[in-house]
Amino acid sequence: MVVRRMRVVWVKNRSVGDVLFNFRSASRQLKLSCQCAEADEVFLRVKGHVCFRMAEVDFVPTALKNSRNIPSSSHVTSRRNLVRQVITSFGLSSLLPTLHEDAFDKGTIDCCFNKTVRRDGLFSWSIDTVLGWREKFGELVKCPIDHNAGDSLVCCPVIYQSGMNKLFLRNPGFVIREDEDEVICGCALRYKEGKFDRLGKWNRAGSLGQTCSIPKHKDITKWRPICPTHSECGVSASKKIARAINQLLWELPRETNFNLRSMADLVSSLREINGELKQGERFLGMAFDIKEMFCNLPHESILRAVRWVVDFWEIRGCKGVLIRRKGKGAKLQFGESAIGWSSVSFETIYAFVEFDLGCTLFKASGRVLQQRVGILMGKSSSPALACLLCSFNEFLFLSSLGSDRRLVGGVRMVDDVSIMARYKQGDCTSMRDAESILVEFESCYDSNLILERTSDADCWDFLGCILKTLEWPWGIQCVALHKNQQRYNEDGLRFQNLQDFDSFCSRQQKKAVIGSCLHRAKALTTMQGTEVAFLFTLKVELRKRNFPDAYFDDVLRNFSGKFGGIWADWVHCLTGWEQLSRLGTRRYPSRGVPHVRGRGAVEIS
Repeated sequence: MVVRRMRVVWVKNRSVGDVLFNFRSASRQLKLSCQCAEADEVFLRVKGHVCFRMAEVDFVPTALKNSRNIPSSSHVTSRRNLVRQVITSFGLSSLLPTLHEDAFDKGTIDCCFNKTVRRDGLFSWSIDTVLGWREKFGELVKCPIDHNAGDSLVCCPVIYQSGMNKLFLRNPGFVIREDEDEVICGCALRYKEGKFDRLGKWNRAGSLGQTCSIPKHKDITKWRPICPTHSECGVSASKKIARAINQLLWELPRETNFNLRSMADLVSSLREINGELKQGERFLGMAFDIKEMFCNLPHESILRAVRWVVDFWEIRGCKGVLIRRKGKGAKLQFGESAIGWSSVSFETIYAFVEFDLGCTLFKASGRVLQQRVGILMGKSSSPALACLLCSFNEFLFLSSLGSDRRLVGGVRMVDDVSIMARYKQGDCTSMRDAESILVEFESCYDSNLILERTSDADCWDFLGCILKTLEWPWGIQCVALHKNQQRYNEDGLRFQNLQDFDSFCSRQQKKAVIGSCLHRAKALTTMQGTEVAFLFTLKVELRKRNFPDAYFDDVLRNFSGKFGGIWADWVHCLTGWEQLSRLGTRRYPSRGVPHVRGRGAVEIS
């Protein structure tokens, strides 16, 4: 009866990063001291302080170099956790404060566990190994790396604190406030005066978000701010306003801006752009990265963009935005409200954004900071406001082109933008006109933003894809990439975006991850046959992660058969290498796959 009435809560296995990382606790301290004197001499040092990537050193076990890996549990830690849960569940801690593991019979506790059969080389490392290295690192700061979350940085606390000071405490865009309670009370008063209670109640038990920082992948001496705000008092209303702004942005006509709702819209947007290409024409393309979007923008520019989108829809008879009371749905309101939907007027949206800009508060290194410049950090509406501001500037740019608007197409995902202009091949005048349009685009965004060009030819990267301009009728074609594809011939793996085979998880989960990679290759590749590079290099990467070939081969066969044999040629070419190796064939081909005779044949050098 007790077992039937017992509520079992399944907890997620902790990864290597969950056990090692301590950067969040370090970001809460006002002053950190150097710990390099107590650190092991083998740890690499930069200017006298410990600082190294775990993936670039030899003294760290291979399994720990990927923070996504999940170690197997050990009886020592599991026994300790079971005793702790028993003491807590039955309230024994109040009756027997000194009760611990030794008070229970060891044989009774061991009977609660199944015996784990270990195979050589598989799950041979447990969480005890990770705990041992955590103790060896001591008080050094361990944190993930931006855009390469599987890699880890180990550094002296002084280095980490210098990064926090540069991002927050010494940044002129933030003002230090003294009394946290007084600041929260002031925000609560403004929240009540604005009558935002109908959007969501002010949570008195909420608290300010705690910021932290992680190093950038390209340069670990530069840091990126992280500011979660899920514990704020007005987070419920902020989420509703974010959904309303997103809906106003997504419903804008496609010809007014380049914004993409998600990467799933990339292929359809490119098809629309290619539909305008005529025989004898070609695209001239450029790619840019919008820098300092969240740091340098004045609040007046943000409010101007919000006012523009509000006026845009008011002129067309829209009264506001309807937000579903239960769920995540939203739609524009052109008539009366409906049951199950709450109406948010345009005046409320503008007033709340103005309130949010003036009440962006968080804690960094034990100090309370207020953001005075830039888009709200960590708020639910931050990505929506950033995209809205860019869409507003793109609308002004496209409107200024007049009849040349039909020559221009583009795609943008938050701060990565690609623009294309059509021109007639062999016509110098048409070519100069296309070049002048692209030059004019470089100055279309706010003057406080920095536009950095990331393409120098007719082929460029765009958020994990390759975009290339071709002649009619192909136009702009897209090919999917995975993180380590362009460096597949290197000895190691630069990006730790997948778990290794030795990670403690089920076979179904590992195959599901491979299947998700294949789905992405199919969804973001527009020219049939070019996906072979993705498939080949993915199999090479899985081998480096100690995956048996059978995992990739089975998933590829099932995936191809599910979609009517779309990759039948590549299934025949890329599977069955283990059988060939038994016949004396080289297991690791060094110059790619042979020339393939079939649909979309492509040679990989």
